[in-house]
Amino acid sequence: MIREAGLHADRLSVNIELPSEDSLRRLAGDKTYRSVLEPMGVIRETILETSEDRRRLKRVPAFAPAGQSTQLIIGASPEPDYDILHVSDRLYQDQALKRVYYSGYVPINAADPRLPELAEPPLARENRLYQADWLMRLYGYSVEEVIRPEEPYLDLKIDPKLAFARRQPDLFPVDINSADYSMILKVPGIGLRSAKRIVSLRRQGHIRYEHLQQMGVALNRARNFIFCPGQPDIDRATSRPGIAPQTALSTGRKLSLAVPSSTCSALPLVFLSDGTFEGLLTAIFETYVRKVEPVQIRPRAGHRPSLFESCVEIACDPKKAERVWRGIKRHLGSEVRSQIHQAYLTGEPDVETLIYRRIRLALPLREKSADVEAPAICLAIERLSQKVRREAHRMKGLVRFTKTEPDLFWAMINPRYDILPLVRRHFEKRYADQSWVIFDTVRNYGLYFDKQKTREMRSYSGPFPKDFEASNADEEICRQLWKTYFIAVNITERNNPRLHLRQLPRRYWQYLPEKNLD
Repeated sequence: MIREAGLHADRLSVNIELPSEDSLRRLAGDKTYRSVLEPMGVIRETILETSEDRRRLKRVPAFAPAGQSTQLIIGASPEPDYDILHVSDRLYQDQALKRVYYSGYVPINAADPRLPELAEPPLARENRLYQADWLMRLYGYSVEEVIRPEEPYLDLKIDPKLAFARRQPDLFPVDINSADYSMILKVPGIGLRSAKRIVSLRRQGHIRYEHLQQMGVALNRARNFIFCPGQPDIDRATSRPGIAPQTALSTGRKLSLAVPSSTCSALPLVFLSDGTFEGLLTAIFETYVRKVEPVQIRPRAGHRPSLFESCVEIACDPKKAERVWRGIKRHLGSEVRSQIHQAYLTGEPDVETLIYRRIRLALPLREKSADVEAPAICLAIERLSQKVRREAHRMKGLVRFTKTEPDLFWAMINPRYDILPLVRRHFEKRYADQSWVIFDTVRNYGLYFDKQKTREMRSYSGPFPKDFEASNADEEICRQLWKTYFIAVNITERNNPRLHLRQLPRRYWQYLPEKNLD
C-alpha cells in the first residue's frame, strides 16, 4: 500500500503523534513506535532507490517526490519541548523527513482522566516549536543551540532565535557588509530571503540601514545585533575602513531615478514608449544605439511634456525588443530577467525608468563607475517582483470557475497587479481538457483557452458570470459544496482572524462563493 500510494501522492506522512512511546501506549494503545518507524524506513529507502534509478534510467515513475513528513500532538502528554525537539531532530537525521508538523491538542473529552484539562489549545507553544524547528531544519542550528536541558521549555514571550542571541553576546553585533551568510542568518529579525539578498546586493555596493528596512528585515529585533552605515545613533561609517560615506539615501529622500545631470544634454531627455513591455525594451535598445542616457522612460499615454525636457517618441520594434531580451539573459541571468518582467507587471509609476536603471547597472554606456544607489535599485526591482509573484501564487488557489455554457467555464478575478501572464501555464496544464476564460476585471482583459491554445481577450462588454442565472442544478450544488467545505474545515478553537485577513485580503472575497455565506 505504501509503494502504491507513493506513486500517486506528492508527499507521504506517517504520523508518530506523541513524543514518547509511554504516552503513545497510554493514549493510542493500538499504535507503537515500531509500527510508525518501519513504514518511515520503507518510504525513505524507496525514495533513495527511486532517486538512484532516475539517474540511470529514462523512464522511472516518481515516488513521493516531496518526501515524507510526520505529526506530533502538543499538550496531550507531559513531555517538555526539549524532548519534542530531540525526537524531531532524530527523525530528520534517521528518516530524512522533509517536515515535522506540530499540532496543539484541542480538548475533546474532559471526562477521560488520561487527557489533560486545557482551557484552549496551546497555540503559542505550537508556534514556538515551529520556530525552533525552522532554526534546526533551515538555519543550521543544533538542538542544544535552540534549547537547553536545564530550561526544557521554550520561552513563550520571545522567539528562540532572539533567546539564542541574548545567550551569545560575544557573537554580536554583526557587520552586515562583511559577515558571512551563516552568521547573518543568526541575527534576529533576518530570515533566509533577507540574508540571501544582503549577500547578493552588497556586491553592488555597501548595504545601509535603510536598505535593510526596504528588504523587510524586522529592524525592531535586529537593530541591537547588527552594525551598518546609516544606523540611527550608531553610524560609524567614518570609523570603519571600506565603508562608503553617508549618501543621500540615508537622509530619507525617495530613490532618484534620474541619470546624473553630467551625462545629460542641456534639456533632460525623456524617451516615450507605446506602453507595452516590448516598447520599453525597444526604448532601452535605442539608448545604446544612440549612445544617450535619458533621465526617464515613460509610456506615451498620459504623459504631459514639460517645457524643460526634450521628449523623443520610440516606436515599438519586436526585433529590437527580442535582442534586448536575449541580452538581459546573457548578462544578468534568467532569474533577474524574470524579476524585471514581473516588476513591469506591477504597473507602478516610473517602473519603466527603474527597469532601465537596473539594466544600465550591468550594461553601462560608458566606463562602469560606482553607483551609490545600485543596491536600492536592485532591491526595488526585487520587491516589486516579489509582490507580483506572491499575488500570482495566491490567485492559483483562489480562481473559482462558473459554468456559463455547456462547454465553457468563466472565472472573474480582480488582482492588484497584472498576474495573468504568470498564471497562464498553470491553468493550461491543470484544466487542459476544458474550455475556460479567466477575466481580469481591473484591466478589462482576459485569457480564453479552447483546449488547444490560449488567446488574449483584450476587452469584453457582455454580461459577466455573476450576472448569469444558474443554468443547471449542478452549478448551484458546486457553490453550496464550496460553502459547506469552508465551514467544515474551520476549527473554531484555532480561529485567527488577523492571520486569515493577512493571507486572504478582503479584495479577493468578491468572487469566492465560500466567503459569501448569506
